[in-house]
Amino acid sequence: MNWNWLLFSFEGRINRTKYLVAVLITLCWQVFWVMLWAVFAVIFDLDTSHLAETMLPIPFSFEFIGDDPPWKAAIVTLVATIPINVCFLWMVAAAVVKRLHDLNRSGWWAVPFYGVPYVYLNYIRLCLEDNIPIAAPTLVAILSVPVSLLACWAIIELYFLMGTDGRNRFGRDPLSTVATGAPIASLPDQSSVPGFLVHSAGPPRESQAGRPQD
Repeated sequence: MNWNWLLFSFEGRINRTKYLVAVLITLCWQVFWVMLWAVFAVIFDLDTSHLAETMLPIPFSFEFIGDDPPWKAAIVTLVATIPINVCFLWMVAAAVVKRLHDLNRSGWWAVPFYGVPYVYLNYIRLCLEDNIPIAAPTLVAILSVPVSLLACWAIIELYFLMGTDGRNRFGRDPLSTVATGAPIASLPDQSSVPGFLVHSAGPPRESQAGRPQD
């Protein structure tokens, strides 16, 4: 497998299996840095009260304890977290875009799928943490329904639906005989797969016969 292409390229398509691999790698990347930061915090006497927030977040939250000048904390946070989070975001975006390509969708669908729920949830979190009154609380409560539906739709699209059969506008089928190197006769039949899992985000398919599973 071309790991550089899987983790950093926005070109081509990946199926569900490769997408899950990319997701697991990015999660391991974050866990590694959280553990490293925990050690760093102990060595340099940093406040780790926000350490749990560094699992999914941007940026990392650390503050120096004692009389150290605040600018030291700012410099450490800026220098250390920008490269880490840029790399993390790049890997996440590359995986999501290639998975959307497999569904014959533009990579820009990642903005509503990930951006809208992220902004919504972080706005509420910041208001609750800083005791800031939520602007238009009724509207925010009403928006929780479509935002939740959007997040569920994104999960179904990215993790459960099979990609379009055959070549689409973004490239060849990652499950084709060319991509897998296996003859169609040796691949599992899809006749037992529920219909909603073989839904395509692209044009209707003429035939699903011989379509391998992820």
